[in-house]
Amino acid sequence: MLRTGIVGDEKLAVKSRNVAGSTVGKHLRHVLDHFRLLLDALDEHSANSSGGTASSSSSSSSSTSEQGLPIVDYDRRSRSLPIETSASEALAEFERTQHRISSLLDSPDGTALDRPLILRATTPILQEFHSTLGREVWFIALHSIHHFALARVILNELGVEESISKEFGVAPSTLVFREWSKAQKSDDQARVSQSGGERSKL
Repeated sequence: MLRTGIVGDEKLAVKSRNVAGSTVGKHLRHVLDHFRLLLDALDEHSANSSGGTASSSSSSSSSTSEQGLPIVDYDRRSRSLPIETSASEALAEFERTQHRISSLLDSPDGTALDRPLILRATTPILQEFHSTLGREVWFIALHSIHHFALARVILNELGVEESISKEFGVAPSTLVFREWSKAQKSDDQARVSQSGGERSKL
């Protein structure tokens, strides 16, 4: 929708009537924030481990746990970034993030998703949990779909929802169920048709 121009700068910044305080741009920024925080934490940890300088866009007082694992903290989100109001900035950031994820997961032995890490959260008590890259990518993907669904509500308010892919903002399990229901309905109709044909022969 960003690439085709269906959603431009103006629509990104329109405040929703039904989702308090929300704009499409804020939901997209929130999604990108989570991916960025995960990727930056891994980059920062790798740079520190090798003695280099991290190219991360977010700083942290501690990027490595006592066990020597990277620490991911989703509570360090940014707000009011240009990607909230600029379609070109948002598109560029999505493409950059997609490239970073592809590069990260492109491991020769196929074990990238098994990479261990520590998830840090403030609840408000500071908590730390053991996790893996695969688990966090899956979490962020589902979290993103949730926010895409909210963005879809706003797109409906703006009158452009029909121009958006029907899969946008829909959970994978729901898409699978829809396909199953469609196939089931088709099978039922075929059985009814076949049954009617057999009765007519009688």
